[in-house]
Amino acid sequence: MKNIILCGGSGTRLWPCSTEDYPKQFINLFGDESLLKNTYDRVKDLGDITLISNNNFTEIIKEQLKEKDYNLILEPCKRDTCAAITCSVLTYKDDDIILVLPSDHYIPDKNEFHETIKKGIKFAEEGHIVTYGIKPLYPETGYGYIEFQNNDVIKFREKPDLNTAKSFLEKGNFYWNSGIFLFKAKTFKDEMKKYNERILEDCQKSISNWENNILQFNENFKKIQSVSIDYILMEKTEKIKVIQCDFKWNDVGNWKAVSELKANDKNIILENSNCFFFSNSSKKKKKIVCIDVSDIALIETDDFLLITNLKSDSSKIKKLNL
Repeated sequence: MKNIILCGGSGTRLWPCSTEDYPKQFINLFGDESLLKNTYDRVKDLGDITLISNNNFTEIIKEQLKEKDYNLILEPCKRDTCAAITCSVLTYKDDDIILVLPSDHYIPDKNEFHETIKKGIKFAEEGHIVTYGIKPLYPETGYGYIEFQNNDVIKFREKPDLNTAKSFLEKGNFYWNSGIFLFKAKTFKDEMKKYNERILEDCQKSISNWENNILQFNENFKKIQSVSIDYILMEKTEKIKVIQCDFKWNDVGNWKAVSELKANDKNIILENSNCFFFSNSSKKKKKIVCIDVSDIALIETDDFLLITNLKSDSSKIKKLNL
């Protein structure tokens, strides 16, 4: 099996710790290692690894993954997941089985992850594209959903409003979309040719050569359409199958998610409140006292202190232009 780790995202929903210059996949949210390093360690026993990111993150990746036992694809500019995955797949042989996954998800049990991924190999060998669904625990409006029947995908659903999300849970045949895929390289190439041959050709034209395990691109890369793989391929292909994930999973998409997975810093004193404090500041930490407030997140860096309601829409941060 070959592994493609997507690690070029901006991760602004966890601002101020996560920024465009240093997004969440590189942050040590849970322990002493980053989400990227956790992801790398999770898949390295499954086979060769290719990381796809952008030029701005080259040194960060090299610093965090000192093993250097991987190939690195560095995009000269952002072109979303369709270009990232297609360019990566084009570097593999037709018969290679490829696992594609994000670098910034929380999956603590490596063994359960491996067992679940392997359940999709038979489908991939038969020429299917496999996606992995998460059984929803509550009506989440921040995730896309997969409507299914057994292992068949009926339809991909966009992020719903609250009432629609509640109806998905009541019906019982909907998964959260994990963004993890498994397929044979030839299957992916054939389906891309069928549904958007232009992007496939533009990706082929943009690839230059490998230098010291780093893939180089030419000026044609800028011509590639910037669009998600879900929109271009996954929502259209008739070869899609779905496997239910048996492992614990969280996309760590906001501070509420982090608060549910991580204990509070010892510097916070709570009095009958549901508050969360996280700091990656290099300065001396101050005591934080919370009295008669609830559902508050206090996030500290060297430059900012964010105070927000844990239930608020994390996308509002993008509107502040900070």
